[in-house]
Amino acid sequence: KIRESIERLFATGRFADIRVDAEREAGGVVLTFLTRGRFFIGAVVVSGVPAPPSDSQLRTATRLQLGQPFSEEELPTAIEGLRRTLESEGYFQAEVRTRLEPRPEKEQMDVTFAVQPGKRAQFGAVQVSGNPMFPAEHVIRQARWEAGEDFTARRLQNGLTRLQNLYREANYL
Repeated sequence: KIRESIERLFATGRFADIRVDAEREAGGVVLTFLTRGRFFIGAVVVSGVPAPPSDSQLRTATRLQLGQPFSEEELPTAIEGLRRTLESEGYFQAEVRTRLEPRPEKEQMDVTFAVQPGKRAQFGAVQVSGNPMFPAEHVIRQARWEAGEDFTARRLQNGLTRLQNLYREANYL
């Protein structure tokens, strides 16, 4: 019956750990259920990063979703997702610190990622190699990547799109 009771308590999803302490007393046994409550993800906040990326992109990168059970084991994966998103926007030296704020009255854990993004990378000299079918200067001018400009995923993708259009308009696959 004790095992059945523990299984029922676990099935509620509200407990991270359940133990039972039993003591014999005159006339029977006193059972004490020792529980550790489970927290669910409340707010996920990422601070310290100028756009781009947007706040929603950064929160999504953590893959922590409101209402899912909270586990500290998921934090390294969340931080790695943040780092990948930051790197795609030119922040290759970002430092990420995590702050947890339990709210026991609501069974929620708020997670804050404080980011020190460092300096955003910039485009350096653009070089063209291989057989570009166009003069290298024309390809570079078409991409519009200039040395000293901030590196962002959008700027990189826009340049690639312009190059694809250049080749498509000249009937190159």
